[in-house]
Amino acid sequence: MLTKEKILESLENLPDKFELDDFLEELYLIEKIEKAREQSKNGQVYTHAEMQKRIKSWSH
Repeated sequence: MLTKEKILESLENLPDKFELDDFLEELYLIEKIEKAREQSKNGQVYTHAEMQKRIKSWSH
């Protein structure tokens, strides 16, 4: 989940002039990273072996 603090920090790192798409992409990336951190903290992760098994099942 995004916070005002993260959004403001992201704005501070942008140049004075920027494309809206660039800002939205950065916000989207930050949101995905924050979500992944939360999932990791909650143990919602796959081991390397589990991922290999899942990927292998996709090709059948």
